[in-house]
Amino acid sequence: MSERLRFPTTSWSVRLLGAVLLLGGTAALLALPSEALTDGSRLSIIALILLGVVLAGLHSGVRIDPHARRLVRWWGVFAPLRERAITLAHLDAVEVVRSVSRSGQRHQVRFVVRLVDGEQRHVVSSQQDQVRARRHAETVARALAVALDDQTYPGGRRRAPEELDEPLGLRLARRSEVADPGPPPGRIEVIERDGEVSLWLPPAGLRASGAVVLLLPLLTLPISLALFALPMLSLPVSGIAMGAIGATVLLPAVVLAIAGALRAARREVVTVSDVGGLAVGWRLGALGRQRSMAGVEVEELFVSTPRAVSPLLRAGPFLVLRGDEVILTFGRGLTGEEATWLASRLQWELARHYATGAPVSAGTAFAR
Repeated sequence: MSERLRFPTTSWSVRLLGAVLLLGGTAALLALPSEALTDGSRLSIIALILLGVVLAGLHSGVRIDPHARRLVRWWGVFAPLRERAITLAHLDAVEVVRSVSRSGQRHQVRFVVRLVDGEQRHVVSSQQDQVRARRHAETVARALAVALDDQTYPGGRRRAPEELDEPLGLRLARRSEVADPGPPPGRIEVIERDGEVSLWLPPAGLRASGAVVLLLPLLTLPISLALFALPMLSLPVSGIAMGAIGATVLLPAVVLAIAGALRAARREVVTVSDVGGLAVGWRLGALGRQRSMAGVEVEELFVSTPRAVSPLLRAGPFLVLRGDEVILTFGRGLTGEEATWLASRLQWELARHYATGAPVSAGTAFAR
């Protein structure tokens, strides 16, 4: 494959700012009467217009030539003005990494696609969309015929170039790597019905600190409501005002507390259809939601190492299901033994059905 790959790197926000300056400056120059403009103000508006033109036309990007094994970085305004070529003499893999930048209490997560060229790392693209970053990495790895090394989860996952277009079920069956893991651990419930297998997982549960966080607004809200709603107690105006302020502040916290408690109490369910598709969802009483994925779309399924993802939910291992267009995580709150068994059972089911790979019906229901 010799077609060149192109990845723009200029932020759309920079071009948007340029368009605003260009249009705003032009409008001001045309709308204001000439006698109202001094020479200094006119020059300032023209400078803003020129700056807007530059920012609106500012472009940069990366171009990869698979045949020449070369990466080119370019910059320009409306057209490339400068280029820098890098020969990929020791290209080994394409990797995806998770980058976190912090500013005070805020942090931003980005997913960076890089070329591994010996000791060098050449950035190809960077974005907040993990699925898009993965798609970029697969495109580059496929074109360059090198391995894909995904480091977005602890431990990393590496796939050879010939496996990039191979569904997980087919890959597992070809390697004969999986077998029936046997009966489930105590807290996982298996229901088989009409050719479907549903695996019901235990609730994630709360941390001890998470329970305290949830209880505080629930305990203090009634006091604030009482101060606000019971004026017959002859409270001074300041007491009623404090009650109103307290209720206003605490109501969102109570809503979040209830949502966190419901999330910790709901049960997740993974359904394997009779044709090898997967549906991952949750149920809490009559409420529920699920997302389906065809068997041929499943690229990877593995257990990620424990890490805290919420100040409320228990930290522990969880499963990652990665497809062509979506990445799903589930199984939070499982023990290491339960997570390992669940991954083994799902991989075994996918391997058994790899030959069909038909999509799960949109009407697939929870077998419960």
